[in-house]
Amino acid sequence: MTSHMCRMIPVAALLAASGLALAHHGRLQDHLLRGAILSYGIYGTGSGAFLQRTAHAPGGPAGIELVEQPTILAAQPGTRFGFCVSVTGALDDGDLDLEKAVLHPPVFGADGTVSTGYEQEIELTAAGGEAIACLGHTLESEAEAVPGRWTIRLMAADQVIAEKNFELR
Repeated sequence: MTSHMCRMIPVAALLAASGLALAHHGRLQDHLLRGAILSYGIYGTGSGAFLQRTAHAPGGPAGIELVEQPTILAAQPGTRFGFCVSVTGALDDGDLDLEKAVLHPPVFGADGTVSTGYEQEIELTAAGGEAIACLGHTLESEAEAVPGRWTIRLMAADQVIAEKNFELR
C-alpha cells in the first residue's frame, strides 16, 4: 500500500464539516412556516404566559376573549395584550417547537437587575399543516408597566413567523 491512497470519509461527515449538510426535517420545516395574525390587542382571559395551545379551533382559539383591538395601550398592571396567530406550513401533524420573544423598554427589578425582554419555548400542535395559538404578555406589577414600545414575536429557529408592536403609555 502506498501513501497515495485516500481515506474514505462518509459523505455526511464531509458535508456537515463544511456546513453544507442538508437541513434536518425540523429545520427545513422552520423555513416553511408562515404566520397570519388573526387578532391582536387586549385580551380578557388566558394563562399567565398567555399561551393557548390548540389546533384548528374554529372561530378562534378556545378560552381567549378579545376585549379591544388597539396597539396603543395603558401601561397598567393586569393588562394582558398580544395576538392570536394561524401558523401554516407544518410538514406533519403533531408538535411544533417554537419560541415566543417579548422585547420591551428596560424594566428595573427590586434586586437591581435590568430586563429588556425574554424568550420562552412554546409547543403548538399542528393538524392539517396548521396550528392556531394566542400569545402575549401580562403586566404583572407597577414596576413592569413601563411605557414604550413592546414587541411580541413568534419565532421558528431565528426566523420571525409573526410579530406585533404595541405602544404602552
